Amino acid sequence: MAAKPHRRGEPPPPPGALRTTAAPSDTRGLSRSGDLARILPSELALLAASTALRRPSLRRLFSSRRVERTLTSYERSGWAEEAAEPPRGGGDELRPRGEAGPILLCLDTSGSMAGARETVAKALALECLRQARQQGRACTVFAFSGPDECLELLLASPPTASARRRSGGSLALGKLLQFLGGSFHGGTDVDEPLRRCVARIGEQAWKDADILLVTDGELPTPNPTLLAQLDALRLERGLRVHGLLVGAAAGEQALRSVCDELTLFTNWTALS
Repeated sequence: MAAKPHRRGEPPPPPGALRTTAAPSDTRGLSRSGDLARILPSELALLAASTALRRPSLRRLFSSRRVERTLTSYERSGWAEEAAEPPRGGGDELRPRGEAGPILLCLDTSGSMAGARETVAKALALECLRQARQQGRACTVFAFSGPDECLELLLASPPTASARRRSGGSLALGKLLQFLGGSFHGGTDVDEPLRRCVARIGEQAWKDADILLVTDGELPTPNPTLLAQLDALRLERGLRVHGLLVGAAAGEQALRSVCDELTLFTNWTALS
């Protein structure tokens, strides 16, 4: 799908939309093309004159300009429902977004997550597994608690992984179900799962991964060196860190230093 540039002074593009000539709905100006449906009447006058004046050269001129796609035409385009993003180097152009990358799910399993928060976290882990399998995306869960307490579960292997690793993903499903049957406990150390995420993104098969951090916000600010590594991956790999806060809004401050986008879970009545 051919993307059209976003002009200065125009309203910003709708989220998840792409301006394209494949969905012409409005006229934006003039351009050069070989499309007979969009050319100006003045160009068609060449054909009329070639017949009226018996000037075959005018018809040949028209034909050559059409082949060269230099006929003056109306520029028509519109919005299409296709994920789009600006180039990483900046600029106004919108380009189609690539295929959805792997998921690195960091799941807070500390004692403060017990109860309703635990239910939300476990439901999200199952949904990530379902989406990963449905969309053919790799997915790893890092269930973390206190220092040296970080359980790593490979839920869905990268498409390029070997058969051995794919079978390992099936084994991780059983481990996930075993994990979901337990209860949360322990303190909170978010540095270790984030370190593992940074290391995993360094692997070729996981280089386009994004991080989803699920926590109640009752955690210390991550190590500054670790935050700098995440910032570097944002610039180099386009990394996005998404946060889901399943606790009080007061926990936002700690997450803001880590996450690019933060969502506050508020639908507690659905759990009852």
